[in-house]
Amino acid sequence: MKKLVSLLVVLVLALSLVACGSSAAYKDGTYTAEADEFHNGWKDHVEVTISGGKITKVVYNPIGEEGGDKITASKEGNYVMTDDGPLWHEQSEAFAKYVIDNQGVDKLVLDDSGKTDAISGVSISLNGAADLVKKCLEQAK
Repeated sequence: MKKLVSLLVVLVLALSLVACGSSAAYKDGTYTAEADEFHNGWKDHVEVTISGGKITKVVYNPIGEEGGDKITASKEGNYVMTDDGPLWHEQSEAFAKYVIDNQGVDKLVLDDSGKTDAISGVSISLNGAADLVKKCLEQAK
C-alpha cells in the first residue's frame, strides 16, 4: 500500500512539473506582421514581443506609402483625425495595452467596420491590427 501511495505521489509531482514547464503559451522573441497592401496611404504593421511566454509589448504602427510611420506623424501633428478626440498614437497605445492585458485579441469584439466598444477612447478601425496580432502570435507558437 505504501508503494502504491508513493507511486501516486511521484506521478502527481511529475505531472505538476510537466504542467509548470509548459505554461508558456508562446516562444520568446519579437514577431512582426504587415498588411499586404497600402490603404489610404498606409500599410498596417504590428510588432509583438513575447517574454517569459507572455505578450509584453505591442506596437501597432502603420508604414506610410511615402515613408515614415503613423505614430511619428501623429505625435508631430502631421496625422490628425479629429480636433477633440484622442490622437491616433494614443489610440494605438490603448490597443496595445488591451492586447497585453488580455494576452491577445480573442476577446476583442469588432463590428463590421472594425470598431469596438471594448477599448475606451478608441475610434479607429482595428480589424487589420487585430489580424496582424494573430499572425504574430501564430509565429510565436
